[in-house]
Amino acid sequence: MSDDRGAGPGRRVLLLRAVNLGARNKVPMARLRELLDAEGLTGVETYLQSGNVLVDDDGTPEADLAARVSALVRAHFDVVSPCVVRSAAELGATVEAAATAGAPGLPEDPRLYAVVFLAAVPDPGLVATVDPDDYEEPFLVTGRDVHVAMPRGTQNARLSHAFWEKRLRVTATARNWRSVTTLADLASGSPS
Repeated sequence: MSDDRGAGPGRRVLLLRAVNLGARNKVPMARLRELLDAEGLTGVETYLQSGNVLVDDDGTPEADLAARVSALVRAHFDVVSPCVVRSAAELGATVEAAATAGAPGLPEDPRLYAVVFLAAVPDPGLVATVDPDDYEEPFLVTGRDVHVAMPRGTQNARLSHAFWEKRLRVTATARNWRSVTTLADLASGSPS
């Protein structure tokens, strides 16, 4: 099955999972930019030290790009880090979805709201097994995103990326709301 999501002009965001967590999974962003540039990716930029990379969209199928970047990180840094890819348009839609009915309300502190980015649309039957009444963290699953309000903070969150990955059986990584909106602005070319 071909996946041409994000094909055409524009930008893409590569979301690496679990890099630069304290002393673990060290991936220097400057070196990663050099390696991605050497791989032929263009317009390579990073945001923060947590595995957020922006590149020009060259039309490479999403799954191929994610696998290629993950393999490069493993080969050069000995770090296993799945990669989830989003286009600028998809990130814009993610930001817009936070204002829709059913989405958890945005808190004053953007660190208390996260988006879990899924590598694929989850099986609706698996989504239905997560009963909102069982959790103190309001959430909304929409397409390949899970919006989660985390009133007790991300460190104490039950509905982390690991929870969703296990329950929905799809690769996942999460970013706080400030990172999501900044990446959406950077990918669209808007000033952040």
